[in-house]
Amino acid sequence: MSDSFAASPIRNLHEDVLSTLEAFDAFAAPIAGAVLYSSRWRATSLPRNLRAASAASALGLTSLDDARRRYTHNDEEDEPTATDRYLQAYFAARRHMKETLSDLGNFEEGDNYGAFAAAVALQRLDSGFRAAHILYRLGLNIEGDTISRQILEQIAWALEASRLGTSEEMEKVSASYSISALKKLIPGIGPLYGALSEIAHAGLEQHGQHVELDPDDRGRIVVARSRLATSALILLRLADAWVAVCEYTQRDIVGTFRALASRDDLRLLQARPFLAESQRFVQQIAKLETEARAS
Repeated sequence: MSDSFAASPIRNLHEDVLSTLEAFDAFAAPIAGAVLYSSRWRATSLPRNLRAASAASALGLTSLDDARRRYTHNDEEDEPTATDRYLQAYFAARRHMKETLSDLGNFEEGDNYGAFAAAVALQRLDSGFRAAHILYRLGLNIEGDTISRQILEQIAWALEASRLGTSEEMEKVSASYSISALKKLIPGIGPLYGALSEIAHAGLEQHGQHVELDPDDRGRIVVARSRLATSALILLRLADAWVAVCEYTQRDIVGTFRALASRDDLRLLQARPFLAESQRFVQQIAKLETEARAS
């Protein structure tokens, strides 16, 4: 058996796990823990069968059919929730990035070394983007914001590095200082970076927001808290910045410009379609979160 053949199932399993975590449904197991499965199975019999198996295992039942009849039911189609809209926003952001990436041509020998380094850095950020989303979905917002800040710094680094010609020059580039160059290309990105930096360097105010009092006035730490509209806004802004910088740094091989005006006019379009789509998503999520809190 070759090494490449042996490694293939591991890589596939890794991707399958990530894909499940990207869009999971879950229910609490009868005794402890939870059962997670991909939401792509939501409309099938799998969720009910998993609940039946969980109940049968906890209660010592030998018949899954009996557990299914007594302890489960067919889920009815509910109205979209804030989580559903958040997931749609996340996948729209990833699709926006993937469409730009798939539209790039090929580098030829002798092409700009800086542009090549920028392309490597930008493509590597896909895993960070997925990680930030999974943390947001779990309500671990401080951790998600910290990764989002790093993503924004790496996008800025790619922009600055693309203008350089040697590895020696690139080694001197600071990711955090490169934010200044990103602000010039994308006006308004500064406040986002500032907000993420405050979270990354969390102090008394940020930590205090995660302390709540129980009925006996005893303080407790709230580790996870749902904040889907804000999290969606961050990811959508990151995707918008990623595409703009990808087009700027790879302009010689870009097929279709979505964020910038053209190859010869590298201004950020104010009326770019993705920006309008992003605003609609955030508004919908915020509305659904407000309604859920009021119910």
